[in-house]
Amino acid sequence: MRLRDRIQLYGMMESLLGAGLPQSALARMPLSGPLRRVMAGMVEALRDGGLVSEAMARQRRVFSRVETALVAVGERTGSVERSARTLREMFEQRLALRNRLLTGLLYPAFTYAVAGPLLKVIDLAQASIAAGSGLDLNGWGAAIALRCLLWWGTPLLLWLLMRLGGGMLLGTRLVGAVLAAIPFLGGLLEEMNGASFWRTLGVCLSAGLGPIQGIRLAADSCGSGWHRSRFARMATLMEREGLTVAQAFAIVATRRETGVGLVSLVATAELAGSLDCQATRLSDMLAQRVEASLHRLSVLLPLAVFLVLALYLAFQIVAAYGAMLSGTLEAMP
Repeated sequence: MRLRDRIQLYGMMESLLGAGLPQSALARMPLSGPLRRVMAGMVEALRDGGLVSEAMARQRRVFSRVETALVAVGERTGSVERSARTLREMFEQRLALRNRLLTGLLYPAFTYAVAGPLLKVIDLAQASIAAGSGLDLNGWGAAIALRCLLWWGTPLLLWLLMRLGGGMLLGTRLVGAVLAAIPFLGGLLEEMNGASFWRTLGVCLSAGLGPIQGIRLAADSCGSGWHRSRFARMATLMEREGLTVAQAFAIVATRRETGVGLVSLVATAELAGSLDCQATRLSDMLAQRVEASLHRLSVLLPLAVFLVLALYLAFQIVAAYGAMLSGTLEAMP
């Protein structure tokens, strides 16, 4: 189910339950598309007087453990609408981060798309000059079309492969660790996963879950297997060694997280008894850092591509005129 569908679902749950309607009223929500199919699987349990969390638990492929657990806590405390609101806000943040990522990569992707055909034209022109023949623009069509097919088709194929199995690969600890070691990309993924973790933890704590259970659920919200296992280790340390959240986080924190002061902020918030609010603020801070990183990427990457194109063009021009000069010297008696 898409993020927009989840936002719509939890927004309608918040409105209906906040208005005092019974949970069975959720079965009559006006939904469409994937949401209608999801709700169709929950209607029977709701009409029989079952709980929303029980209906959600039956569809494990659709709803995560975090979603089911938070709704269950809301049912126990009589505040399902609050759980729905926090889930809606959590998925709204994820959607905002994804949109920022797509927006930041839009202009670099356009630059890449233009660079492929342009480089092929430069190659053909250089070859024509070196051979001493004229520029046969009509004869270049097939070569340029083939370059466009390969240049544009390769990232499209990679995107399709990522759609099919990218989430599974990223979910492994090995792939996640390799990506985390890449300077810029590793920091970006760390901040994105950190924003998701702290937002989910804040939601869990504000819903009344204990810190250990909340950390385990929040770790499941990370898309990277390496970061998921790293945060899950916090709960294990707290159980086995009796550590606080701040102490456990200090052990698993990366250099980047320590450098920006996340460990000290968590320790201060835990002492003040406001870890749930501080976790949400940490999530917002990391989301802002992601946005700033994507903005820098959208500015610097096109400039780097233009610089490479300029250097490549200069090299081809020098090579072409060098070949012409060599041919002229050889023809001289």
